[in-house]
Amino acid sequence: MVRLIMLVRKYISDVAVISVGDKAFFAGGNQLYTGVGNVSIYDSKANTWSESRLSQARFGIAVTAVGNKVIFAGGTVGYGYVTNGDPEKRAEVDIYDLETNTWSTASLSEGRSDIAATTVANKAIFAGGSGSTKVDIFDSETGTWSTAALSQGRYGLAAAIVGNKAIFAGGSVSSLYSNVVDIYDATTDSWTTASLSEARTPAVTTVGSKALFVGGENSSHIGSTVVDIYDAETDSWTTYQLPFGHGRSAIEAITVGNKAIFAGGVEGISFILMDKVNIFDAETNMWSTATLSQGRSVVAASVGSRVIFAGSDRFPGEGYGVDIYDVEADLWSTEF
Repeated sequence: MVRLIMLVRKYISDVAVISVGDKAFFAGGNQLYTGVGNVSIYDSKANTWSESRLSQARFGIAVTAVGNKVIFAGGTVGYGYVTNGDPEKRAEVDIYDLETNTWSTASLSEGRSDIAATTVANKAIFAGGSGSTKVDIFDSETGTWSTAALSQGRYGLAAAIVGNKAIFAGGSVSSLYSNVVDIYDATTDSWTTASLSEARTPAVTTVGSKALFVGGENSSHIGSTVVDIYDAETDSWTTYQLPFGHGRSAIEAITVGNKAIFAGGVEGISFILMDKVNIFDAETNMWSTATLSQGRSVVAASVGSRVIFAGSDRFPGEGYGVDIYDVEADLWSTEF
């Protein structure tokens, strides 16, 4: 928590964050529109912090873990460095080995940022980004890279794993939004497609056999109230409608136990931060709502049965506060 507060106070955003085993990684970031090269690593077993560096300072990095590797891929250098009027997209890949505590590097097939990254079986998949159709796949068993292609080039895709499938849904195509869903089946090593019920950039998390694609900015540039649900057990899609006034984008999604939680976000073109929370219980197949103590552009972390939601529109030093939800007790508080 202390290190997270320090990151905020240095005006660093867009940090790539991942927890693997006993270690939490905070890599890169955007500091005054320029890429940051720092990697802060917290070891929960030793209760210590260590520092490292990326091979290239950047933000908009995609990160996932597979086998004993943590992989940080792509990103952009910053808005001050442009190629043909666009921020420079990078192909660098930084790989941390959890067994040897050493770093190595690789390269994507094409430089890009805002990539969707996830892992299914022994494969780490980096899909799309910067409007590209490129998919880079790292196989942890063979230590080799291969490529594939999305059915439509786009960025800002939502990525989820459910069952043996990696699902890449929605996203942006230039100034438009997409309803395209690309699905990779790790068992058959094949790709298929589907469609969201509304073109948008949804938030996603999985719970039980279901992947839930919630809200997101749609083609009217307002926050959607649509939820598209894929059930891996039945291989079918259904939809749900959030309550009136709960449509929003930039939602934080997290799953703890049998509950999928969608918190905070931004209300359409007004950019007002939202205090709405929508909760799906996979055991009862029911939805409920809650309210944060303030509108938040949220980051979330889980510790045991508790979920901690932080972030707001206040400037550093003014006191962000947190909202804490205990999933087992079904209780909310603002104090540890």
